[in-house]
Amino acid sequence: MGHPEANVEHPMGQNQSPLSCALSTVSEATNLEELRSFTNLPNLVVLNFTALWCGPCKFMKDKFAVMANQYADHSMVAVQIDIDKVPRCNQIYGVRTVPTFLLYRGGVKVAEVVGSNDGLLRATILQNL
Repeated sequence: MGHPEANVEHPMGQNQSPLSCALSTVSEATNLEELRSFTNLPNLVVLNFTALWCGPCKFMKDKFAVMANQYADHSMVAVQIDIDKVPRCNQIYGVRTVPTFLLYRGGVKVAEVVGSNDGLLRATILQNL
């Protein structure tokens, strides 16, 4: 028995099936325009602010990918943002430490999880699906 594939509107105007991705359903925002496009989607969007040098971020990367795959059929959109590659994103979104997970729906922030507590992140996602 497979999961039904949910169609998620991609911020660049294409429809994509998140479960059709071979390894992960985590997208990457590489600039502020893409980041804003993701946050304005009507779906639950979980932004993972991360950095390559961050040990706790590495711990959470795989756990975040698993959650993205598990909740893709609920039309959750998972996005990773490397704070060193997207200038000013941390100031604009109020991120003071990594990893920080911001949950958005329709352009409105609905929740925030700071740190590498995967249980808290999972519970917060489930509360907002």
